[in-house]
Amino acid sequence: MKKRLLSILCFGVIFGSCVKEAKLEDQLMPSLVHFFEVQLGEDFDRKNDKITITKVDTLTEKGRLLFKTNELQRQLEEEGLPRYERLKDDLAFFTQQNEIDPTRTNQEQLVLVKETCAEFEEDLQALKDQIEETQQKSLTADSLQFMAYRVHGFFTYTSKKEGKQDIHLQVLMNDRFEVIPVEDILAY
Repeated sequence: MKKRLLSILCFGVIFGSCVKEAKLEDQLMPSLVHFFEVQLGEDFDRKNDKITITKVDTLTEKGRLLFKTNELQRQLEEEGLPRYERLKDDLAFFTQQNEIDPTRTNQEQLVLVKETCAEFEEDLQALKDQIEETQQKSLTADSLQFMAYRVHGFFTYTSKKEGKQDIHLQVLMNDRFEVIPVEDILAY
């Protein structure tokens, strides 16, 4: 009798959590559809495009700070450092050009590239400082209070220019099920 009661109770808990998750996904889906309609414009086709939610996590202040750290680190590695390398290559090129032919134009180009390089170095250092500061804040941040949902999944659509596209989906949504732009997470 006890085993039967325990089995029924376990089934109820499992079934209840599945229903709750399905309800949450149903509440999130209209906002996701709207988000992609706005982002893609004419390329979005409600009938043929498909959004699949694979997982929904809750995000706390600690999670937000870790997300922010990862996004800033991605910006540094995928955008900032490659751009800086290109600027250094430009600096080497214009330094060489100025040594070969020290005309006023080459000197002005060299000065301009040096200034741009110095400014960009400052920007990179500011970004590195922001990453470090955010990492430090995350060490003592609240890890219990709900801030947002992190929705994982896949988005399949057909672009008129690029054909069929499969995108890994990771979207943040607030408690009103509105998509939170990454810029807002980074600014806060």
